[in-house]
Amino acid sequence: MLHLKLRGKFYITSNDDAKVLGQITGYKVIEKSTGRLEAAFSAEALDKVIGIMKSCEISYLITISGEEQAKMEFLGDRYNEYLSYFDDAKIIPFEGEKSKSISSPGRITVDTEEKRVVLEYLTRLCDGKDPMTGEYTNSIRLNDAKIIRMFYRIKEYTEHLA
Repeated sequence: MLHLKLRGKFYITSNDDAKVLGQITGYKVIEKSTGRLEAAFSAEALDKVIGIMKSCEISYLITISGEEQAKMEFLGDRYNEYLSYFDDAKIIPFEGEKSKSISSPGRITVDTEEKRVVLEYLTRLCDGKDPMTGEYTNSIRLNDAKIIRMFYRIKEYTEHLA
């Protein structure tokens, strides 16, 4: 069962839970100097993350100050399956205040307006909307967690372009 804890304005999870969260959402998994693994996201993204966990059939527990706020258990829980997919090479070592960035050879320079348009397009896809109109649609099926993860990874990469 994936355990999310509210800490300030972020939900945080650790160790194997961080790996599973990173696998299904594309969020970064950071290794602290203590060896502990963490993944976090803004409290504002909770509904989106819950939707992804449900579509992946991963049981979860959400707590605030140690008090249970929400819990969902799936009979055919797929937590261990997604954990097995996680590649430890994706773990980013924590270095002081900044995490070590992974750079790709030959950075691409992108115009600010082009970047904004691409990010808006990807955000709509991630939210299950028609990428052109922004309207929710039944013609785009994004229930497949692998497809959703792919859009998040492309979006994350695009956000970091120069």
